[in-house]
Amino acid sequence: MLSQAEPVSPLLVGEVLDATHQEGKYPTQYSTIYDLRRRIVYLFYYYNFHEHVRIDLVEELRRGAQDYDIPPLFSEVRPVAPVPRTRAPRSNP
Repeated sequence: MLSQAEPVSPLLVGEVLDATHQEGKYPTQYSTIYDLRRRIVYLFYYYNFHEHVRIDLVEELRRGAQDYDIPPLFSEVRPVAPVPRTRAPRSNP
C-alpha cells in the first residue's frame, strides 16, 4: 500500500487506518490523523472511515481549555460489537 503510494496525505493515512483497524470484541474506538504542518487533526469514530471530524488546532487553542463528548460529533455510528444483554430472572408461577 505505501510502497506504491503517492505523497503522504490524510486520505492515504485513512486508507492505512482502515486496513489495520480492529473489529470484534475489542474494536478500534477512535483513530486520529495528525497533520502537524497544517495543525489539523482528523478524528474518526470506531472504524467508520467515511466520516471524520476536522479539528483546527490553532482555533481550538485560541478557545482555551475545553472538553468534548465525541460520539455526538458523528452522524453515523455503527454498532461494532453486540452488547451483552442480561436476562431478568424467570418467575415460576
